Amino acid sequence: MVFACLRPKPTAAVSDRRLRPESWTRTEVASVSHVVSRMAPRSTLTCPHERPAQTKQVILLLDDDEEFRAALADTLRDDGYEVLEYADPADVPPLQTLGRATALVTDYRMPSTDGVAFADRFHAAHPAVPVIVTTSYSTEFLESQVAARPYIHLLRKPMDYTTLIGLLEP
Repeated sequence: MVFACLRPKPTAAVSDRRLRPESWTRTEVASVSHVVSRMAPRSTLTCPHERPAQTKQVILLLDDDEEFRAALADTLRDDGYEVLEYADPADVPPLQTLGRATALVTDYRMPSTDGVAFADRFHAAHPAVPVIVTTSYSTEFLESQVAARPYIHLLRKPMDYTTLIGLLEP
């Protein structure tokens, strides 16, 4: 996973190849744990999406990949979002009780249901809330499912963090 806004400050030492995303191999980019473990400490990073605490949005995040979910949730929290994390849609409280959620970010492939089916149920309960489906397994079938649902935005992993933030903004 590469988060586009996570770049070393110009004054930071970037001589180490691991801190230069342009030098990462395709395998390194694809491995969330590998990339996250090689990112610069948060104190040396800048992000144009830093949000003041008083405008905190609540993101409902569903992904069965624990490393990806934890890394994305931590980054969103660092940028001022409140994140409700779940590994399985079956663990999510009744959708009617999630009135605080300002966006849904869900993986497509999950244990008990797929992300599009969950997105349909969520959208029925919260039609004004943005829905983002992420996937590493994009297929024509998934593309057609998303095309039939104008309220769903599809992001392929590894995703661009700036694109995600743009979809989360009201």
